[in-house]
Amino acid sequence: MTLAPSNSQDTRSMIVETARGHLRRYGEDKMTIVGIARALGMSHANVYRYFPDKAAIVEAVLDRWLSRVENFIEETAQRGGSAAEAIERVVIELHRKRRAKFQQEPELYESFRRVIVSRSRAVAKRQEKIAAVFKQLVLQGIRDGEFRPVDPEEASTVLVDATAFFLHPAVMPSALQSRGEERACSVVRHILAGIAAAGHASEPLIGAAAQ
Repeated sequence: MTLAPSNSQDTRSMIVETARGHLRRYGEDKMTIVGIARALGMSHANVYRYFPDKAAIVEAVLDRWLSRVENFIEETAQRGGSAAEAIERVVIELHRKRRAKFQQEPELYESFRRVIVSRSRAVAKRQEKIAAVFKQLVLQGIRDGEFRPVDPEEASTVLVDATAFFLHPAVMPSALQSRGEERACSVVRHILAGIAAAGHASEPLIGAAAQ
């Protein structure tokens, strides 16, 4: 691949995308700036114009990946239905997405898993995003009379902690071997049953457990 003339943002984006491919193929330890530059048909000195070191490139790859995950969570949460349906949908569909990636591209998944678990900031950012979505959905449920007037901050934290086994990349292999989707549904429904208002008993919402 030879780098075509472009503006700075395009060049930066191409470096990040190429690094993503190298991260997948070689892993973080064996990925090099020289290799990325060669693939782009530029000098490694030119790569340093955009990133001070390899760590910064890996962070940029991770940020792009996290942005895509955040967009997916937002879109999934906003698809309509009750708050309980939306919460369950976020958990199950993110779990399915993780599972599909793990099954289809295990090498890429393993590379990203290693990058993520070694960077506490990335893990915290991801958890904050999921917690924020859960909090908004809990508030929606309270406004609609679906949930009791619980502390939305506490409820969202409980949801994040309880579903981490099914959503965190570091434990996905274990979740796959342990009826992950069925168990995730059960965990979410038990939590939501605990905050449900009178007359809003927890019921199967999207049929994921039966799949």
